[in-house]
Formats: sequence, C-alpha cells, structure tokens
Amino acid sequence: MRVRIALLVESSTSWGTGIVAGVGRHVAAAGLDWDLWHEPHGRGEELNLPTGWQPDGVIARVTHDGLARAIFEARIPAVDVSWYRLDPEISRCSVQEENAAEVSARYLMDLGLRQFAYVGSSRRPGYVDRLGTAFAASLTARSLPTDTFDPAAWPDRLGHGPDDGLARWLGSLAKPIGLFTFDSFTARRVTEACRTAGIDVPGGVAVLAGEHDELVSHLTSPPLSSLDHSPEQVGRRAARLLADLLAGRAAAPVTIELPTGGVVTRRSTDTLAITDPIVAAAVRFIRERAHEGIAVADVVAHARASRRWLEQRFRTQLDRTPAEEIRRVKIERVRKLLSSGDEPLEDVAAASGFNYAEVMTRVFRREIGMTPSAYRRRSRG
Repeated sequence: MRVRIALLVESSTSWGTGIVAGVGRHVAAAGLDWDLWHEPHGRGEELNLPTGWQPDGVIARVTHDGLARAIFEARIPAVDVSWYRLDPEISRCSVQEENAAEVSARYLMDLGLRQFAYVGSSRRPGYVDRLGTAFAASLTARSLPTDTFDPAAWPDRLGHGPDDGLARWLGSLAKPIGLFTFDSFTARRVTEACRTAGIDVPGGVAVLAGEHDELVSHLTSPPLSSLDHSPEQVGRRAARLLADLLAGRAAAPVTIELPTGGVVTRRSTDTLAITDPIVAAAVRFIRERAHEGIAVADVVAHARASRRWLEQRFRTQLDRTPAEEIRRVKIERVRKLLSSGDEPLEDVAAASGFNYAEVMTRVFRREIGMTPSAYRRRSRG
C-alpha cells in the first residue's frame, strides 16, 4: 500500500511552492512510494488535516494550535517547516533564524552602512519574532545602532495610502540606513511608505526582505533584494526526515536547522554608503572583478592611489583592507555557487577567482570554518 503523505504548505508564495517542489523532487529521487496530498492554499489560510483521507505522515507549516493539536492527537509522524515551534514534540526542519539574521546584517554592513532598522510582521498571531531579535543582537554585538518599528497596530489587509505612522518613523531615521524586514510583503509596504515620505530607496533607505518571494519582489518599486531561504532544500530535507521517522530510523522530535542560501540582490539595496569616492570606486571595482582573479595591485592601479593610502582609507571606511575585501567577495561567490549547483570544485574555484581548488579550499576553511565540500553538504541538508 502506498504511504499517504499530507503536504500542508501554502502555494501562494515562492517559499511555499519551493517547499512542495523540494518534497516532490526528493520523493522522485529516492524512489519513495508516497501518495502526496496537497491543495492550493493562500498565505493567510489555516491549514488543516484533510477530511476523509487519513495520512500516514505530514509535512506542514504548523502556525496555529489547532493544527498542532490535530497532528498530536492523530499520532502520526510529522515535520514542521515553519518558525512557530508551537509543539516541541513535532519534528522540525527549517532555516536557522540566527544564521538568517547574521547573513542579513553582514550583507547590509558590507554595503558600507553603519545604521540599521528592522520592521517585523503583524500578520502572524502568536509568533515569536526570533529573526528580528537575532538581527538586533548581531548588530548590538558590533556596537552598531538598530531601531525597530512595531507593526502591531497595522490592519490585517495591507494597502496603499496613509501608513499608520510607518512613513513618519522612516522619516525620523538617520540616513543612509539599512532596513531589514521580516518578509517581502512587509518590505513592499516599507518601500511604499518611503515613497509617501519622499525617501529614496536605496539611496536613503536600503531595503532587504527577510524572505524571498519572486512575485512580490518584482511588483515592488524598486525590485526587492531578499534573503533566500532555499525552500527546495528545506523541502528535500524535510521529506528525508519524514522518511526516516516513518521507517523508524529516527525518533521524534528531531530538529534540523539549515543555513540560508544567501541574498538575492536587486535594486532595493543597490547602494554603497561609502563617503570617500575613491574607496567607493575601488570597492565597486573589486565586487565587479574579484571573480576574474584580480590582485591588490590591480585595485591600486584602478584607484590611481598609493597602496598604503588606499589601505588606510579602506580601514577607515570599511574596517578591512583591499586584500580582505577581495577575499571576502571571492568567498561569497564560492558560497553561492556551492549552495546552488553541483559543479566540481575546480570549476567553482575558477569561477570565483581562485587559480586552484586547493587554494580555494584552504582559504574557505580558514574563513568559514569548514571545507567547501562540507559546506555544500550542509547547505543541501
């Protein structure tokens, strides 16, 4: 008899469809004889176990007590892919909030920004916003200021026009500032409020969404940069975990937390908050050409400045040297390639500006704390 699996995940967002696609791809790749039940659901709907169809296992976005209780009472193996954590007895597979916050903070800092803000989501009753807390903690640890807007008074239905104080708050912030939001829906609202307040995005406020949604990102003006939660990888890993639970190879509860896939960069963060024009031009040169294997001498020649002077200005503006910036950009490219593809390490090295895979591996292990192969396995769950 085929194993019946209920997929209680929304299908109206890039995150939800990515989860479902990842589950389907793992089922096909692993040759699992699963009968998958899935119905279209919107982002705000309450997902429930199907009536008249008894599943053997569940992969769900458990966001309300009713669903958590139904799963518990049904006594069936389940994997929660949400951040809610409503029932500690239900196994969970998702992206780690602290990692997501750290990647986002580092990304905004690498734009040269030194002032930051966070806007959470008011559309998640009962949710504890660990992402916002971790984002603020990451910046506080670096002695960088962070402001927060409380969206509790926002109405359930988002719209345009008068903005419940968001535009006034945005106008009160020192500029330029890096602003991180819980998700793309909230980020779009921020950009509309910036328009109301006459604030340039990204020149005055660089907006980064905490969760990537393809449709919302392109509906927003300017298009949104956003954090990639690698939903297909989460879906694959959740399906593998559920298979282990069903086969008795694992005992619930199991918690799996994956790293993010990095930032999908678009125009809402297309800024470089560096006051020194020579340093700014040098940084742009590095970010555009690091994968070609440039050296500090190339940057010095491009900047038409002495190496000593340029290094001093880099330290003042970015707290790192040109050599460190080249290495950082190359390593970020390696991370993205490892997370998104299966190319041999030799090809990844060549595409990232390293002459040899061995050199890339040595530098990557020193900077990230693991080998490229281990990082690829970890990012794939």
